[in-house]
Amino acid sequence: MKRLHKNMLTAGVLLAAGVGFGIYTLKTEVRTPEERFIAAQEKKRLFHFGRVDVVKGTLFAKNATMSFERDGEVWQITSPTTWPADPEAIDAALDRMATIIPEPIITEDADAEEVARAGLDRPVATLAVTKKDGKEHVLHVGRRNKLADRYPITDAAKKKIGLSDSAFFWALDRSLDELRSKRLVHRAEDDVTRITVKNPDGSVRYTLAKNDDGWTTEGAGQEAIPADAGDVLLARVRFVRRLTAESFLTDDYDPNDAAQKHELGLDEPLYFLEIETKDGVDRLTLAEHGTRPDEPMLMHVEGTGTVAVVNPTITEVFERTAAQFRDRTLLRFEKSDTRRIRFVYAGKDDVVVERASAEADWKLGTGAAAKVWKIDSILRGFAYLKANEIYAQAPSKRDMKEWLIEPASRRVVFEGEGGKALGAVRIGKYAKDDLVFVMAAGDDRVGLVEDKKIDLLPKGEEDLLDEGR
Repeated sequence: MKRLHKNMLTAGVLLAAGVGFGIYTLKTEVRTPEERFIAAQEKKRLFHFGRVDVVKGTLFAKNATMSFERDGEVWQITSPTTWPADPEAIDAALDRMATIIPEPIITEDADAEEVARAGLDRPVATLAVTKKDGKEHVLHVGRRNKLADRYPITDAAKKKIGLSDSAFFWALDRSLDELRSKRLVHRAEDDVTRITVKNPDGSVRYTLAKNDDGWTTEGAGQEAIPADAGDVLLARVRFVRRLTAESFLTDDYDPNDAAQKHELGLDEPLYFLEIETKDGVDRLTLAEHGTRPDEPMLMHVEGTGTVAVVNPTITEVFERTAAQFRDRTLLRFEKSDTRRIRFVYAGKDDVVVERASAEADWKLGTGAAAKVWKIDSILRGFAYLKANEIYAQAPSKRDMKEWLIEPASRRVVFEGEGGKALGAVRIGKYAKDDLVFVMAAGDDRVGLVEDKKIDLLPKGEEDLLDEGR
């Protein structure tokens, strides 16, 4: 081989070796202390998987023996009962298993005697998981070493034994109730299209139904009327997201067992509940659990053997009537659309405030500057004005006169661009305590509104005049 060719070959080898050494150096040497620490810890792990790899598992512990599996995006308990799992509890157990480090290592090749000495022949907890690729991993945990406050751990082969920090054990040492979801209705409240509460005799107490225009409410003696969006939202949240078990009484209830039904008090239910979505209907039965009104209630989830103990405060939303869900909104408009507000008083001149645009300052009809903060407070209070209760519908002229609604003692008119009517209310006298009669233009309902909102209104032009500008 010619000298030139030899020199070129040598250079190529050195170049390749140099690149390789550079890559090796980058991978192994040129790291921050934190990166080197993480890499070292990774090598020490007993298992190398993440919770996202797991499709099913079984936990054997003193406080619970249960199996679970992945069902789409959620965990489902499959034994000893069928019930959605608490995702945080399952994830915590899997995370602790996946990241557990045996340190120090006691032995790499344990015999039966060493396994028994570590208490791993009869583990206090075992978590076995199956990954998506079909591979299985098993974590065995022995009795705590009180002196070191560490637990002996090993895998399925029971050859490598080490000690692990005790901080992980809480995730495995949990009762079945702690590992299962406490929710009794596993739906999203936004998916609910209908809620029906029935009396013990099966008659409908009230129904909340969703349609293209919002929600309606109807019940005994009450035809379907618009429902208050806020009240319906609260009901959906209470019946769906916050209807939770304080504990689970049994998973072996048989509705056809008359003796068991009587023993639990489910033969004398208080209410029946139906939660409907496009995917189906959940049906539940509420019954008393004790003799005092402050004692917990029982709730049976139809289609399961599960009877849960629930907080007695849940009865509040069951006891409501259709009329109590009626829409109590008297005014609703966009504050930014408002260009003119007229305050009309019986026997006095009107007070008017105006602005040219949403960004412009408010001015009195005389051209003087108005108190912007005062006008903003009024708009916040009246742009979405909801009555505390609807006192009457289609009242008589006599009633209107008695309540000072017609003729009104005060009126407030809100107008938009070009004089467009946004809303108006008539304000009457006190009805009771701190509630005042109020009636919106174009509405036949008279509502009762807290006087603190009415107190926002000026008594005259001087209340709105900004003397400092």
